[in-house]
Amino acid sequence: MASSTRRSVLSLVSEAASFKRVPVVCRRTLATVVEAHKPVIKAAPLEESVVFGTVHAFPSLEPKGFHVFSNEFLGLPTRKDILHRAVIFEADGKRQGTASTKNRAEVSYSGRKLRPQKHTGRARLGDRGSGMLRGGGRIHGPKPRDFSTELPQKLYNLAFRTALSTRYRMGELTIVDGTELPTYKTRVMSKVLAANNWDKPHGGALLVISKKTEDVAYVERAAANLGKDCEVKEVEDLEVTDLLKWGRVVIEEEALLRIQERTTQKLAPRA
Repeated sequence: MASSTRRSVLSLVSEAASFKRVPVVCRRTLATVVEAHKPVIKAAPLEESVVFGTVHAFPSLEPKGFHVFSNEFLGLPTRKDILHRAVIFEADGKRQGTASTKNRAEVSYSGRKLRPQKHTGRARLGDRGSGMLRGGGRIHGPKPRDFSTELPQKLYNLAFRTALSTRYRMGELTIVDGTELPTYKTRVMSKVLAANNWDKPHGGALLVISKKTEDVAYVERAAANLGKDCEVKEVEDLEVTDLLKWGRVVIEEEALLRIQERTTQKLAPRA
């Protein structure tokens, strides 16, 4: 048995010795071969690096032209984590933080001990301001504080562009010519919203204007009368939460250009 095992081992050794050695390729030669077979990556064409936004007339929504926007402005992918951070940042900044309660040292009671420490058969108890008694000081109660959190400006600008890109990709962003904003009354404004499915059953509409004028005052008053069907906001007061909570975003061309200038002015060009 041992002799047969020894013969098999010797045969394997002899066969291995008969194999020819494969030459080892140096690293420089291997890198040259890999570089030669690497696929050539061409630059993206112009059509894929820009986004064309159609400008409509209001309220007929007839196309009047288009505007070319950067892909970094209206072509970004949806990032729920960035949008969530922006919404939390805005909500924290709106919290007043004025809740205040009196603790044991602030209530107006005497500091005299209510009963002896021992020999009463009852639990230990201090003064009348104890938090265990009704009307005593609040234990670990709220005090005035600042709930605002910090968020880098670049990340907040990215959240703005991500929200607009998401609404544009879903077909829920309408760009209108701001020079034709109507001076409609509430009844006519309600018919416009219902005709375009922008009323409350469809999520309502947000109308973003570049600046307040006498003509816009009528639209703003009509939106206020409609309540949850529509809201008019100036571009300077616009937040990421406003772009996400409404079913339709109707924005003036000038307002959209101002948002683009504000959120992309410090972007470094990609290599």
